[in-house]
Amino acid sequence: MAGVAPIASDPRGRVGTPAPSTPDARLVSGDAESDAQLADLIEQHTDLELIDGDSTLAAIAPGLDRRILKRLRKGEFPVENRLDLHGLRSEEAQDTVRRFIKSCRATGQRCVLIIHGRGHHSDGDPVLKRELANSLVRGPIARAVLAFTTALPVDGGAGAIYLLLRRQ
Repeated sequence: MAGVAPIASDPRGRVGTPAPSTPDARLVSGDAESDAQLADLIEQHTDLELIDGDSTLAAIAPGLDRRILKRLRKGEFPVENRLDLHGLRSEEAQDTVRRFIKSCRATGQRCVLIIHGRGHHSDGDPVLKRELANSLVRGPIARAVLAFTTALPVDGGAGAIYLLLRRQ
């Protein structure tokens, strides 16, 4: 351990004790439950950094070049597989997404499309969209994800996301 020096504080706040955060103004929707969940999501350390949170979703792994997220948003990565969650309940959808991601990574697929729907049959906010975003930025699924973003209109728009997976 001779010659070891402590790590200096990072000006972006990545090293040391995290500063308390407040919800980004773009994430406040007026719905108290949704706002509380988004604030909770922002305050927790996650594998992915949530970029947007209103009608569009996007997140990227720390240290990953943001140009990759821009390319993903533009649909420049070929979609190698699709999963449609229409008609599934929350618990079924979570299990299905976990199995789908595991299967895609095992076969070397990198860019996939998950169709969560727009929530027209939900009371209030789109339930699957919110829960999918939460599971993709924290928890066991987040470790398999490099980035995700709302899909182009041709692929489902606000009712779907492109997901860029890590190599296995």
